[in-house]
Amino acid sequence: MNTRITVFYTRFDKQLPDWKWNDYVGMLPEKTVKTINKYVRWQDRHASLFGKLLLRRGLEHYGKPPELADNLQFTKYNRPYLTGEIDFNISHSGDYVVCAFSETGIVGIDIERINEEIDISHFTSVLTASEYNSLQTSPNQARDFFDYWCKKESVIKADGRGFSAPVLKIDLKSSEAAFESKAYHLKEIHFSDKYKAYVAREELIDEVDLISRQF
Repeated sequence: MNTRITVFYTRFDKQLPDWKWNDYVGMLPEKTVKTINKYVRWQDRHASLFGKLLLRRGLEHYGKPPELADNLQFTKYNRPYLTGEIDFNISHSGDYVVCAFSETGIVGIDIERINEEIDISHFTSVLTASEYNSLQTSPNQARDFFDYWCKKESVIKADGRGFSAPVLKIDLKSSEAAFESKAYHLKEIHFSDKYKAYVAREELIDEVDLISRQF
């Protein structure tokens, strides 16, 4: 069994020049470009574009035609997936866009830029009483909050329901999470001290291979 996950990622802090933007969107079907262009902020348009490009790069890495990314299927919870043996999941926050691939089982990934001004009282709907109390006395409250958040979101993305799932039922451990009748393995990914990121999968995760792509 393949116990590795591959994560393609990119970092951006400025807009692409028009000619390069047009080259990249020219690779994508019209319906995908329309979806990208619905975003108002250029940062969100770029993050959406780069997510699509990372998916294509990842498919090529696994010997699949990149055009598979143009014909995604969607679950009833609107989770995109590919018909076949490989699963993927995309996340973005701040300057980073990440796309995880798994050849065995469904993978979830989440990345979050740490906001030092976070008010945890606004997030009681996703924090258990024990987690909330622990954060109240934490010397690194923001970092610890986003550690909880990334673990939970990676699990519910692997579960497939996203925030339709009962998040408060997730029982977090350091490298595992119990959720309803399933156990998920968690692996932290380090990109920067300003970010938290995790991958989650039911199957064991021995290693995460990081592959950088710049656009």
